[in-house]
Amino acid sequence: MSTHHGSDIPPGKPPEKSITQPGREDFAAVLDQVFILQPGEGKSLPLRLVAVVKSAIHNPRYDGFSLYFSAPEGEPALPDNSYFLENRELGRLLIHLSATPVDSGRPGDYEYEAVFNLRKP
Repeated sequence: MSTHHGSDIPPGKPPEKSITQPGREDFAAVLDQVFILQPGEGKSLPLRLVAVVKSAIHNPRYDGFSLYFSAPEGEPALPDNSYFLENRELGRLLIHLSATPVDSGRPGDYEYEAVFNLRKP
């Protein structure tokens, strides 16, 4: 078990499905679903997957894409780090998240971004 703050989630209900390396299509299939992040201290944050965006850079050997998660309103942004997120379809995944500002007209609004560059089979 990791000793990094924000990376430990106690085992919960077994996921319906376990994928070792989900791809862009796997995430696109769960668009608008909630992923639960537990940063510690008994708290859980529901993050909604709001976009799956293919990378603008084409590479025949890699599938590059980004995920964007809506952040709970009023919650301070978590530091850039790898966190376990749990989704009812994809199971428990370790994903590196970075808080990025959102141009909403309200100061302090942000979303979380996860960037993937996966080698194609």
